[in-house]
Amino acid sequence: VVRCTGCSVNEERTFLLFTILIQEKIVKGGSREYKYLHETFFTKLQTQSPDAVQGPWSLGVKTEETQRVQFINTAKISRNVFCFVYKQQVKLFEIPTRMRGNNLLVTSHPLHKQTISKELLWSEWNPKRSELYIIERSDPKDYMTTSQGRKPPLYFCLLYTSD
Repeated sequence: VVRCTGCSVNEERTFLLFTILIQEKIVKGGSREYKYLHETFFTKLQTQSPDAVQGPWSLGVKTEETQRVQFINTAKISRNVFCFVYKQQVKLFEIPTRMRGNNLLVTSHPLHKQTISKELLWSEWNPKRSELYIIERSDPKDYMTTSQGRKPPLYFCLLYTSD
């Protein structure tokens, strides 16, 4: 049984991102244990030409934490993707493509372009404005211990635009 936990379709309806829950068996000292991992894939949606069907490809992010994915729909063909890992990070990927006649072809696996947040607490994508709002915590090593005790963590609100 495959459990899909989320998906996203780009504006042109040419690509589908989907996150599934995978059960992995771990053998420890003769006993079997299971853990559940989230993994995100993308595929090119079916076209009228069967030879143009491609995928699925993994984004290469396997986590025990929940993942959420979102296409960044801009004026160009939507090939950029956010991958959110719950309470951890936001990564930006690009799907490399080229045109062959009337077919849009994927030329390689998704490329990790940038890690936008490493201490993610909350995020929201505004598709109308192509803006990502993020609240993140400062790096734990930046918390200073003083004679009065530990300094509380700092929180930042970030704005990421796709333009």
